[in-house]
Order: sequence, then structure tokens, then C-alpha cells
Amino acid sequence: MTDPTKPVLPPPILRDASANRHEAALTCPNCRMETKVVVTGAEASFKCSFCHVPVTARIFPRLTIEPPADPLTSAAGGGEATCQFYPGLKAEVICDECGCFMSQKASITWGEKILCMPCLHTLRETKADTNYRASLKIWDNRALALLAFLPFTLFTAPIALFVLFRYRNEPRGWIPRSSFRWWLALFLTGVILLGWITLIAIWITLMAREATD
Repeated sequence: MTDPTKPVLPPPILRDASANRHEAALTCPNCRMETKVVVTGAEASFKCSFCHVPVTARIFPRLTIEPPADPLTSAAGGGEATCQFYPGLKAEVICDECGCFMSQKASITWGEKILCMPCLHTLRETKADTNYRASLKIWDNRALALLAFLPFTLFTAPIALFVLFRYRNEPRGWIPRSSFRWWLALFLTGVILLGWITLIAIWITLMAREATD
């Protein structure tokens, strides 16, 4: 009979020692030859079959774990359309640019469109579509930065004016915003250029008076 005053412990779990045993091909660090050994646990000790040097190797758990299944991959069955880039996968989407069939793994979602890599490269590099650029240059901010060099605005203000009109229709960033900075940069550029023109005109007038006296 069991004593009711003592807690009843669950039976011990017997683990199969062979579950952690597997065969692996390990490379000898001395002669670079592979030797097949039976690995048990986290370490493996063996003697190289070629140079007979004793080797102790540490086995990381991730090396013996099966990689998880990719949720974006779906094998194509008989009679199903296959991906143009991964022939073994089922075609699940269509490129909005060229119309090719492709799997989720090969597709790229850019905004509201689904594209393949060749089409995205063409839109970025060949067609230079502003909607698919990896980065944007905010030209009105650059024009304002050129006006910050006050002693050199005689040279930077004309450059800022050129930048403002040359890239006026370029997008002003990924986030839509008003054209306030563009008009501010244009106003400051006009004031600075008018100031320099006035100073140059006064200087020429004074030089002319000194020459006539």
C-alpha cells in the first residue's frame, strides 16, 4: 500500500538516447579531410581517418534542427501554373507591370502594386520613375541651405534660383506637403539677389564719381 501522507510522484520519463544520435561528416582542421562520425550530444570526439589527429568538435543545436518551412513558399502541383522565377513554386500573383506569373516569394509589394524584381529595376534605373525611387532629394531644402552661406550668397543665390526652377516639378518627399518652402526659398533668393545688385550698383556709382573727380 502507498502511504497517503507522501506525495505521489509521476513516473520518470525515459528518453531514447538514440534520438540525439546522428551521423555527420566533420572536417579535420589539420588536413581538411572529412570523416564520418556518430554525434551524440553537444560534443563529438573522433580521430581523423587520414592524419589520425584527435579532434574534439562542439556541435551547435541549430546545426541539427530542420529549418522551418517558409510561409511564402507553396509547391506547385500537377496542372498548376508555376512561378517564372522559382519553377518549383506555385504561381499565386501576377506582376502589375509585365503580367508574369510568380509566387509570393518572388513578388514585391510597392505601394498598391505587386511587381517582380526585373520590373522594379526597370522602373527605377531605366525609366527613372519618380514613384519607384529608393531615395528622393528635397530640392527646396537644398536651395535654402545654399542661402545659409551669407558671405557667399553672391555665388550661391544664383545656384539656388537655378535649382528651384530646374527641379520645380520634382516630388517634395515621400510625405505630401505644401509648396511653402519652395516659395520661401524663392522669396529669400530674390531678396538676396536684389540686395547684391543694389550694392554692386552703389559701388559702381561711387567708383564712377571718384573717377570723374
